[in-house]
Amino acid sequence: MYSTKKLFTLILCVLLVFSTFNTNFVKASEMSNEEILALDETEAVTKNPDGVDPLVAYARKEYKTRGYNIPQIAPSSLNAYEAIYTATMRISASLRNMTDEDKATKTKQVPEGAKLTIYEILPNWALVDYNGHIGYLLRSYLNEGSITPIDIVNTPPYGVTKPKFVGKLTETALIYNEPKADAVPFMIPVTTGADLAILDFVDGYAKVLVWRNYGYIDAKLIKDVMLVSPTDTPLSEDTPIAAFCSFYEHSYGSESNDSRCLNIEVSTKYMTTVMQPGESFDFNAQVGPYKRSKGYEAAPVLINGTTQLGYGGGTCQSSSTMYNALVQLPKLAILHRRPHGPNSAKYLPIHQDAAVGNNALNLIFRNDYDFPISIKATAVKGCLFIAIYKN
Repeated sequence: MYSTKKLFTLILCVLLVFSTFNTNFVKASEMSNEEILALDETEAVTKNPDGVDPLVAYARKEYKTRGYNIPQIAPSSLNAYEAIYTATMRISASLRNMTDEDKATKTKQVPEGAKLTIYEILPNWALVDYNGHIGYLLRSYLNEGSITPIDIVNTPPYGVTKPKFVGKLTETALIYNEPKADAVPFMIPVTTGADLAILDFVDGYAKVLVWRNYGYIDAKLIKDVMLVSPTDTPLSEDTPIAAFCSFYEHSYGSESNDSRCLNIEVSTKYMTTVMQPGESFDFNAQVGPYKRSKGYEAAPVLINGTTQLGYGGGTCQSSSTMYNALVQLPKLAILHRRPHGPNSAKYLPIHQDAAVGNNALNLIFRNDYDFPISIKATAVKGCLFIAIYKN
């Protein structure tokens, strides 16, 4: 049975499709969630001259009104945890009793330079012990260069996130904050055909890293699932030895964002390559120069903590995503890498970005393996994917 509201929406759709060009269009920002969900993609073109995809509009609205973050409460004891890293404080800051800056209570001030022990790393937070005081700290408060594994044999270097699987989306999907259908969606739907780097499967959902949170995608919408080798020895000819993906905003009616999406897509064809043993890859030289003549457009870039327009805006996400795949392999030597700053770029966990664009900001690495490697890069609206194979 159609509700009155849905029936009204259906009638409205029909009227708009057959109306003249002088029709007063309805924008996504003026529609309810139910009206947005009632649209299909062809209707969205008619109803949204501002370029907003209806599913994107719905996800952004839900994300902002319901809140995506699920705070974790600091434990009273660390008996169930294992110490994994030591670190020092970059600045003075307070321990928090939960992973929510607005709701958390400050429990203990930790001075600049103080040494502490890390028991858990989350995308945006670290669970730490400082002289017997347990709490969460934002990762940006830690001195990145000081973070050292306690067990260097069995603990990966800080900032390394290796997925267990890769797969491909069979249809456009929402990313939820919990592995259930009524959970809050992240503001970026991922488009059909996107390649995914999957951390694990939880209750029928694929767990992914989305900006500075974890997200969950319905596993029924994913095909061609394949293991990622846990080492640098492939499990088969088709098995990647490293993979990573990051998510980016798209289709919400911003011309500069559309250009950023295009730049990310353009960069993938220059990142896709085969590297011989001993060969180096200079990102600025090989993916750049970031000019119109190479296919790039003007889009927002992050410079000294502020956003400005520049050709090739978006390629820092490309280099950062590549960097996160590279660091999974110990014999891909990082020769030059710089972050955007202490707070890093928002589309990745703290300390896991790699800025590019000039002599100081570049990503350069070398293949120190005794075999060639191939790098595959793809970008489908919403998801940038990098996989590395033994060639």
